[in-house]
Amino acid sequence: MRYNTGNPVGTDGSSSPFDLHDNSANIDLFANGDEPAYPDRLGQLRKSISGMESEFDSAQAERAAEFDASQQDKEDRFNDFLVSSAYQFIGEYASGLVVSEYNQIFQKDGQFYRASPSTALPYTTTGTWASESSKFIPVGDAALRQELASGNTGSGAEMVEFAGRTVEAKLRDNPSPRDQPYSAVGDGVANDSAAFTAFEAVVTGRVVDLSGRTHLVNSAPKKNAYINGRFKIAGFTRNSSNISAFSYQPPFVHRFGGQLSKLKVSLSNPLEQITSVAFIGDSITWGVGTGEESTSSPNTALLTAARDDAGSYSWVNILKKYIGERYAFGAVQVNSNWAGSPSGQAIAQFSYNRFVFPRRGDFTVTQAAGGSMSITEQYSTSIEGTRAVMILGNGNAGVESSHSIKFKFTGFSFVLGFTCQESTASYYELLINGVSQGVFSTHAGVDGFVNNTRNNYRTHTFAKVVNADIEIKTRRNGETGLREIYLQSIKFNKVINLINQGIIGVATRWYINFNMGAFTDQYGSTCDYAICQLGTNDRIFQSNAPGGMNQFVYDLKEFLDTAPAATTKILMCANPAVNEDPTVYSFNMQDVRGVITRVAKERGLDMIDNYAAMSALDPSIVASDGLHPNILGHSLIARNIINALESA
Repeated sequence: MRYNTGNPVGTDGSSSPFDLHDNSANIDLFANGDEPAYPDRLGQLRKSISGMESEFDSAQAERAAEFDASQQDKEDRFNDFLVSSAYQFIGEYASGLVVSEYNQIFQKDGQFYRASPSTALPYTTTGTWASESSKFIPVGDAALRQELASGNTGSGAEMVEFAGRTVEAKLRDNPSPRDQPYSAVGDGVANDSAAFTAFEAVVTGRVVDLSGRTHLVNSAPKKNAYINGRFKIAGFTRNSSNISAFSYQPPFVHRFGGQLSKLKVSLSNPLEQITSVAFIGDSITWGVGTGEESTSSPNTALLTAARDDAGSYSWVNILKKYIGERYAFGAVQVNSNWAGSPSGQAIAQFSYNRFVFPRRGDFTVTQAAGGSMSITEQYSTSIEGTRAVMILGNGNAGVESSHSIKFKFTGFSFVLGFTCQESTASYYELLINGVSQGVFSTHAGVDGFVNNTRNNYRTHTFAKVVNADIEIKTRRNGETGLREIYLQSIKFNKVINLINQGIIGVATRWYINFNMGAFTDQYGSTCDYAICQLGTNDRIFQSNAPGGMNQFVYDLKEFLDTAPAATTKILMCANPAVNEDPTVYSFNMQDVRGVITRVAKERGLDMIDNYAAMSALDPSIVASDGLHPNILGHSLIARNIINALESA
């Protein structure tokens, strides 16, 4: 019990034992009590240790919150500065790229990056991303959002009058285009090519909103990223942003086997003379949904069915055009149709020449022992292709000694280029996988060779070989004295052959039973690669097979087992579907995605995931009927495939 005497503290404190008793109780409560405060013996509230701890914790939390808010405010103000200043695109990532401002961005593997606030500027890139990636941070979609932000007209932003409406463009380093008469119409009828040419003479490297209009042009303008509109070219309409404006999106792809990387290398390698790719699939691969596809009648559900024209902007046709521009350097696209198909243009082929100097690099050059054997090089601008000649000299009289040039090759032909020196001309032997293809002369008068002239050519043609050992051996062939071959180059005619084998309405089982000829090209050779997108129609209940995912697992594995082993296969999943009615479909598109991913991982195959790439979008925006992609949907699929290929 408390005495509560109320005695004053006084100069020396109270000496009453009753006050001592009360003080002892107060100290116990102060040290061990749970309440924030207790009254002392005079009735005054005193904070307990528990109360002081609670106040400290609250104050500490408040200080932490204030610090976080302060840091976020700094980050927000820094980002606002970047946005208001406008991102400046300075090019693709490479060695020697100079970043001098924090609002400058560059592109790498389909994403935009800017300098981290901790990176001292100016900074010159080394080109070795692994060692300097920490100095940059991804921009994400901010480069696009800054152009779409309402009211963002300050800090150097100007309003550009284009096609009769205001289009925002950041022109910090360009003269003002305010008075330029661009006068594009955007009705899909009047030709706006001149307007875009005038516009891009002033405005470049920007995101430009086309306000939903369709512009008829001779070719797509490429100096800006155009969004929210369409271009009509040669009678076909494509989404304006199918390549550039979505380039920051990372690819949705699962890399289980490296097949995409192998395809990317093949497209660029002249020693793989032909790169043939079959696109295996159903109506989405065929090209349904653009609204400008050709007639699909008759549809036999076989490879003899009618095909889509090459001009429509289906994902296959967009990919064909991209590969032609990027990997065939703009070579003419030669379109043709599949044998037996009554209409359409299933096949696109690109071809171009590459001259290769056959020494070092991919070539191994050796010579027989002896002081009379020599290899020298001469250089001249009059030599076509390589501007160099390799002189293979052999002075071993009476001895059948030789030089040897070896390399790996996939293809069916190549061309040897010579300088003809009749006084010392000699012979060579061609061997493929150790089998002689004959002995050939470099003397004047043979195959049209002219004495003392450069740029003479002989074409060697043979049945297609894959990764074959090619050897060119010099031969004396019984001649005496010094014998020489002036070898200038090997010329390869690189061929990229792309075949759309999408057949409307087919499921995997039907493809196995009737359409596996799709893996053979128009020349009767096995296709080198196949990008396979099946499963959409496998969801439908069949009259002669059980429904459910397990049947699709079985069919997809049998499809891969039945396909030629020589074809490098890449799996792909289609976009989401709106209609997943369980009375019609035994499983859904997410299940299709799961099966394809599981089988791809089990078989060690790369898998392009168009389902994931499209799943966050409203289907009414990207699909024409809830399933088949529209022009925008096809362009997004193409963008995902291109990003998957280029980042491999």
